[in-house]
Amino acid sequence: MQCDLACSDIDVALIVETWFRPSISDDVVAIDNYDLYRSDRCNRKGGGIAAYVRCGIDRKIFITPTTTSKGLVEYMSLEMVFHSQLVFILCCYHPPKPQHVPFSYKLQWQMILNIY
Repeated sequence: MQCDLACSDIDVALIVETWFRPSISDDVVAIDNYDLYRSDRCNRKGGGIAAYVRCGIDRKIFITPTTTSKGLVEYMSLEMVFHSQLVFILCCYHPPKPQHVPFSYKLQWQMILNIY
């Protein structure tokens, strides 16, 4: 992936289904010239999301605690200044066989969207 990011001049890469676990250190999955932000899923197999952001880009990252999401949507949002423009990016992953009821799912999405 490091070659893909460098060769394609990518500023931000959002990854879902990382399968990262807390036992996998950032050093193992680090990419030169990129900052890594991750939210590992700890209560189920698979899942997890991550963002690689090129060093030097001004940004704020908001990560939900996936460890307490109980199978709901995993997401992180990025607020960044890119070419003098304020940009909001939302990375979402809806796991298969989610463990939620429709009403709580609707409330979670409303909460996510009300952040902005």
